[in-house]
Amino acid sequence: MDIDTAKIRFKNYLESSGYAASTIECYSVYLGYFLDYLRKIKVMDLKQVTHETIRTYQLLVADMAIAERDQRACG
Repeated sequence: MDIDTAKIRFKNYLESSGYAASTIECYSVYLGYFLDYLRKIKVMDLKQVTHETIRTYQLLVADMAIAERDQRACG
């Protein structure tokens, strides 16, 4: 599944599951960061995402100030 389709389907799932609008917005922001990362490393299909891809992204986020800023915005 391509990453843009996955983002739409995830948002639809959250909405149909009754998540609050603020939760959906925050999850969408976080997912958007991950999808931007995938585009940057030229991964356009979720089948290409590996455990190493996710681990590398997690390490990147842990080192970035963005994680702290967004926790305040969405928390």
